[in-house]
Amino acid sequence: MEIIIVGCYRAGSSYLAKKLIETGFDMGDWINKEYAEDSFVHAINYEEALENTPHLLSVPHKYEPSGGFMGLLEFYKKAHGDKDYGFKDPMIVRYMKAYSEVWPDAKYVFCCRNPLNSIWSQRTRKHHSTADEDSLMHWTIYTGNFLFYAKKHNLKNFIFNYDGNIEAEEKALSEFLEIDLSAVGFAKDFKRAEQTRSEAKYQPTMAISEELMEEG
Repeated sequence: MEIIIVGCYRAGSSYLAKKLIETGFDMGDWINKEYAEDSFVHAINYEEALENTPHLLSVPHKYEPSGGFMGLLEFYKKAHGDKDYGFKDPMIVRYMKAYSEVWPDAKYVFCCRNPLNSIWSQRTRKHHSTADEDSLMHWTIYTGNFLFYAKKHNLKNFIFNYDGNIEAEEKALSEFLEIDLSAVGFAKDFKRAEQTRSEAKYQPTMAISEELMEEG
């Protein structure tokens, strides 16, 4: 089984990847512990962004994978053979055309969150430098790009709703992945972490909405 975790920034993709690791599932070699992104996948995605997609965010439907990029994806897949494995990197959703062709039978999990809460969370990140309007643009294009290719290639996919009922999300996600996430406290630990920032989760939504409306 192959699991590919993608999604919007600040929507739980790192948390999910870490929890899958706790179950014993192979999620690759991380580039850092905080974001749980596979080092090889992240490196080739970044290189593709530099070399081949200067306007990717504005015209993702015009993206054509480079031959070298496709070759590296095929190499990565073959290197794992028949083993169960997965990987996570938010940048994957930019290159869904390539990934959906190389991994047409993988299980894709798209992590999504209310865009205004996502913007607020972006603001609280260390070394934050993303403007609010850029964060909103990323959310819109990432979501649209994933849904487009998931439908086009009939991908097996699950939309993880960060803002939903976490117990229900845990149960449905466990069934989709065929991995018992409750065994590693997926919902319990999520709620505990969210409790520490509950005041920051919803109150800023109205303020950010008003700011964006004023700017628009």
